[in-house]
Amino acid sequence: MAGNPYRQLPPVAAVLDAPAVRALEPAHGHDAVADAVRAELDALRDRLKAGDALDGAIGLDAIVARVATRVEAGSAPMLRPVINATGIVLH
Repeated sequence: MAGNPYRQLPPVAAVLDAPAVRALEPAHGHDAVADAVRAELDALRDRLKAGDALDGAIGLDAIVARVATRVEAGSAPMLRPVINATGIVLH
């Protein structure tokens, strides 16, 4: 089983124990960070299943960087400008 590319992916616990990932937990919560780690590893598994080459993408540092990006994007405000035209409709 040495040729199995899935075995090169780090376990969720190893990614969660990385110092950069632990630093995200106070601001975003453990559940959000763990969900981002699982989502990133699932995305890598999907790419492996599709036959993509993941040369540098499966290193712990690369995964941690993408998890941080994923967590930050998930916590970005989703507000957008709107026009309040309720007075026009009512009168």
